[in-house]
Amino acid sequence: MTDITGLPLDAALGILESEGVRGVRIIQYTAPRDTNARGTLRAVRLSADKSELLVCRFPDSVQMPGDESET
Repeated sequence: MTDITGLPLDAALGILESEGVRGVRIIQYTAPRDTNARGTLRAVRLSADKSELLVCRFPDSVQMPGDESET
């Protein structure tokens, strides 16, 4: 299984689908004080049985490991 942690939601779902995982329930988490959540939904955790994917919003300026470009 490819690690999807940190990927945008669409990319994570695409990888899961390409590996035959379908029908994943998306659970979106937002910090209680963050009423104005902005940014990109990114994969945080996939359940062990691959039935639930926890996602959170992160600012679009988040850099992935190995990405040395400026934002």
